[in-house]
Amino acid sequence: MKNLLLIAALSLFMIPGVHAQTKTKLQDKDVPQAVKTSFDNQYPNASSVHWKMKDGSYKAKFNMNDTKHLAEFNSAGTLTKTGMAIPKQDLPSVVTNAINREYANTKTGDIYRIQKDGQTHFMVELDGQADKVVVYDEQGNVVKEKPKK
Repeated sequence: MKNLLLIAALSLFMIPGVHAQTKTKLQDKDVPQAVKTSFDNQYPNASSVHWKMKDGSYKAKFNMNDTKHLAEFNSAGTLTKTGMAIPKQDLPSVVTNAINREYANTKTGDIYRIQKDGQTHFMVELDGQADKVVVYDEQGNVVKEKPKK
């Protein structure tokens, strides 16, 4: 019985550590110099930069020219993904129709146009009973769906 309680207690302490390994907030000083240099060269006018590391990639959310942006870098400092907040009216109609069909009574939060591997996707934050982030391709198909954190 004591062993079972000990295992249960240790499990509770390990769960946050496992989660932290997949997505970690970083201080600027913890970002590799190659990544910072690449970021500064690509986005010299960026402000309010917030860094996270997920699955070996360094992700920056920042403001530039009064618009929210995001960028993702590998550990060598190569830019692998970019994104820029867009107004809802700039979504392709097929994406808007898909949102209205699947999430009729849900409010949209931030919307980003994402560029990765030569493809354009639209990341839409949905606020409602089940807050989530849904990524659509240009044809309105769901590429990815995950809970909003």
